[in-house]
Amino acid sequence: MTEPASKALGLFHDFAPFALHAKDGSPWCLPVLRTEAALRLKEDHLLKVGSMYDEGVVPPVALCEEPEKKALEAHGYEACGTWLEAYRFAARLLSEEQRDEIFFLRANDRLFRPKVQLQDCRFEGTIFDNSLCAVDCHDVLAPHSRTLLIASTAS
Repeated sequence: MTEPASKALGLFHDFAPFALHAKDGSPWCLPVLRTEAALRLKEDHLLKVGSMYDEGVVPPVALCEEPEKKALEAHGYEACGTWLEAYRFAARLLSEEQRDEIFFLRANDRLFRPKVQLQDCRFEGTIFDNSLCAVDCHDVLAPHSRTLLIASTAS
């Protein structure tokens, strides 16, 4: 398959690569995700990324994208930037049940997309002030009638 001229995600939802479903109505990305998951669990990949984590460094993007590209190619798609973008877009739009099947999507959903009701809840724990000293969160939040909490991850 060739790279399309338009990158407008969703605008041409019936055209590859931005179609969300295969001709049979199933998500086209799901078989690719299953292959990617199997590749991520292979010993050689685990050793490569594991050694990086053991050293306390983040694996390079190329190493993280390698299983995605190989999975796309295994299913007859080009491993170019547009197909990667379309693949990731389609994976984000899968149902929670479908995402649960793929271990790394399930982990991302539980760690970085928590469905937690925070309004009117009491925060517990330790946070770090501007000088990076650990402080009980109540000591920081108590003087304020309202607080906006912004959480971020590196991934």
